[in-house]
Amino acid sequence: MYTYSTYSNATKVKEIFGQLPIDPDKKKGQNFMINTTVVDRIMDVISSLVSKDTNVVEIGGGLGAFSVPLAHIANQYVVYEVDQFLQVLLAQQLKECPNARVELSNILDEKQLAFGSPETFVFGSLPYSITSPIFHKLIVEWSLQWQTGLFIIQKDVAEKITSVAPQSSYWNHFMGGFCMCKTLFTIPGSSFWPQPSVESSVLLCERRDLNISLDPKKWSVFLHKVHNTPRRQISAQFEVKDLDEALIDSEKRPQELESDQVYRLYKIVEGLSDQEPTNL
Repeated sequence: MYTYSTYSNATKVKEIFGQLPIDPDKKKGQNFMINTTVVDRIMDVISSLVSKDTNVVEIGGGLGAFSVPLAHIANQYVVYEVDQFLQVLLAQQLKECPNARVELSNILDEKQLAFGSPETFVFGSLPYSITSPIFHKLIVEWSLQWQTGLFIIQKDVAEKITSVAPQSSYWNHFMGGFCMCKTLFTIPGSSFWPQPSVESSVLLCERRDLNISLDPKKWSVFLHKVHNTPRRQISAQFEVKDLDEALIDSEKRPQELESDQVYRLYKIVEGLSDQEPTNL
């Protein structure tokens, strides 16, 4: 049994906002988890991934549905919350946890992830508007500062990340270059308040131990070129001789390319050593 937030059900969440002259902020993606069965299921997953020595970072604590149970199982725990009102509520709920710290901060403005350790576990229920910036931050800037992450994200974004040829995407290739990603289960909109019009997915991302020289920034720029014209053949973006060397049919479209094919083309375009592994 986990320690729950004071505001872990619809009645309590509506009650606290009923006392305020404001409503949940749609621009900030404020849809609060109100289903303790879902909380338990996610916490069961996290508990299987962390130990008593694991430091945990949460991105956006909200009303603490996950913050409170996370703080109780983590070695050290930090949550970044951009909303001042929510930051105060989180601090009140976590005051009995000496291992917990609540940062009033937009994590996208941070120069370093809390703890800065490769063993750090990251959790976040991410609004659609910041999902892309957060993942780029974690991969491009903080690639060596975390090991495993569990994220609640919009279902269609999770599908793009986990899709493979012939339905691959920028996201599948970008994240796949550094992480093993898989969707664990879907969360209905009714598990949140206010209820969103879309479903969410729980996405597990585990950092890969790579023996290749894959620069995150260059990889991202390269993939944007690959997927710049998804309806056109890949030869619209790259020279046929490079495609031939990468063993890619020049008539293929970007979404039809396997990850290993994309990496081979990246090696050729970037002039990487032939000593680099052929496949991701």
